[in-house]
Amino acid sequence: MQIVQQNEISLADIVAVLRRNGLIIYPFDTCYGLVCDPTNQVAVDKLLKYKARREGKAISVTVKDIAMIEEYAVINDTARNFIQNFLPGPFTVVLQSRHKFADGIEAENGTIGIRIPNYRPIVDLVGLYGSPLTSTSANQSYQKTPYKISDILDYANRRDLDYIDLIVDAGDLPKNPPSTVIDFSNDNIHVLRKGSIIPEGADFSQRVSNSVADTIAIGKELMQKYRTNLQYRPVIFALQGDMGAGKTHFTKGLGLSLGVKEEINSPTFVIVNEYNLDTGNKLYHIDTWRLDISADFHELDEIQFVNMLRKEGDSYNAISIEWSDKIVDYLNKIDSNIKLIWVEIVIDYQSPNKRIIKWSE
Repeated sequence: MQIVQQNEISLADIVAVLRRNGLIIYPFDTCYGLVCDPTNQVAVDKLLKYKARREGKAISVTVKDIAMIEEYAVINDTARNFIQNFLPGPFTVVLQSRHKFADGIEAENGTIGIRIPNYRPIVDLVGLYGSPLTSTSANQSYQKTPYKISDILDYANRRDLDYIDLIVDAGDLPKNPPSTVIDFSNDNIHVLRKGSIIPEGADFSQRVSNSVADTIAIGKELMQKYRTNLQYRPVIFALQGDMGAGKTHFTKGLGLSLGVKEEINSPTFVIVNEYNLDTGNKLYHIDTWRLDISADFHELDEIQFVNMLRKEGDSYNAISIEWSDKIVDYLNKIDSNIKLIWVEIVIDYQSPNKRIIKWSE
């Protein structure tokens, strides 16, 4: 195993290692990743042994453009629209594979996760190599996410490090969240994993919910904690969580605290539901899933989002936003006279009723 500084090795030298069945640790936009040729069975076997990857779980790959995606995967119309509008970017798209990869790369259902990161070092390497490269994180299973090389060397099994041919050290990487994973392999879009919306390094609290009632109760408790803010500023709960995580149930808890008497339902198909409060203000419940958000966020103008931030009666409004990860940049630039609480609801897939609810101001 050789460790070199990124500025001391050329892409051509790295490509030469890859062509010799090499397995390389290399910087990505999210963390250090494992790079090898996903069509090379010898190299892939080394990767799988290092990761101790369980059978049937796919290894994502990085490509340089949509033409390379089409060579290795089937792109339906929905996926094509997303790729053209959001890539390069922090997303992994799951597509039906054309089965050109070595054993162990595709998922057991024949799909493949593909990235085009907005990060020149890896995209340029793929371009010079001429075909996809793997892009799974360089930590071994259940170890910490590697943002610096010592995160790997201090935690990896020493014997397994023998599978690594080269480590390219780019120093400490920004602690960006993992890519959002979206499955386009059939006619339905399914978000498999989202990068966290809670700002990196922020203090956060968390609670465990073991039932729908628990999730509602936590929402109610948090609204009770922050509702006095409504006397002098709007309060926004920015929610993130997979399908079925309980974002609407959490919002029901907010409504209970505010005295909403109507049944709170998901606004997926109507985008916005509003509920009148006895104090003259409102609870707005927004679902951005069906909004095709553009760079200038004009879709938020169409639903008159700015008006929701204004005072109504003697108080300001409370706002709950589902799929807020789609408008993180907008919310981060919003007027400072707003109480913004980031909420992430994580499903424990080993205990289907269990949720980890995190929140940060």
